[in-house]
Amino acid sequence: MSWPTMALADACDFIGGNAWPSSGFGPRGANCLPIIRIQNVDSESDAELAYWSGEFDTRYVVVPGDILLTLSGSFRVVEWRGPTA
Repeated sequence: MSWPTMALADACDFIGGNAWPSSGFGPRGANCLPIIRIQNVDSESDAELAYWSGEFDTRYVVVPGDILLTLSGSFRVVEWRGPTA
């Protein structure tokens, strides 16, 4: 069986991360969205997630099933399992 080949950029969108200033982090709350940091990418727990209550560009919202690639310190590719962040 042969599979067609294509540039990865033709099959998906790449969006670079955003530098969220820690001064804007707050406690978990009803109007807060979790922030995914490098240490959260392959974590099984959301206990260490930071939370953001300010404005943000919705293109940075990650939903379960999105693929995350880290290039900071190590190279990891994982399927995000949630929560929406």
